[in-house]
Amino acid sequence: MASPASGSAFYGCTSLTSITIGNGVTSIGESAFRNCTSLTSITFLGTAPTVGTNAFTGVADGAIALVTIEALNSFGENDEKWNGLTLTSTEAPPQSLEVQLAQMTAERDAAIAERDARPTQESFDAVKAERDDRPSLSEVKDARLGSVVLQSDGANDTVKISFSIEETDDLKTWTSNGEVNEIIVPLEAGKRFYRFALEDK
Repeated sequence: MASPASGSAFYGCTSLTSITIGNGVTSIGESAFRNCTSLTSITFLGTAPTVGTNAFTGVADGAIALVTIEALNSFGENDEKWNGLTLTSTEAPPQSLEVQLAQMTAERDAAIAERDARPTQESFDAVKAERDDRPSLSEVKDARLGSVVLQSDGANDTVKISFSIEETDDLKTWTSNGEVNEIIVPLEAGKRFYRFALEDK
């Protein structure tokens, strides 16, 4: 249930320097903080309560009312005066140590997970070695120059070559004779790529 700050509750309390008004407080009574000459900061956790006469009369010069950004509109604007106090908006109320610890733990765990997801030096070296073992573009072009590159059937160490013969009279229009020729060539075990070149003899 919402509660008020009683009238004259802290009247003349010169040792009071700051106080927090909970979000359940809906009203502050007359002269509640009157002549609290050391009171420089009042933090409001909720929206603006109703305020009785002279509630903040006689507090320290320049005393401020710290209010959350969410509740600022109910008080006024930043740097305006509200019942003699200068309005200053803040972020949400400070979190408890438990909440801060939980956030720090979550951030630490996320950092550890991100670190553990990185490749190890061993896996990096393996990928680099595999990449470096690939033929370069120039090597592939050289391999295809004047020849056909074939990839062997690793299971049987053979390669099947299928070809047809085409003919032309003008070197522009080629016509297949309709026959597909196939040969299976045994290959040396362990080799991955082969090529054959046409010999002009």
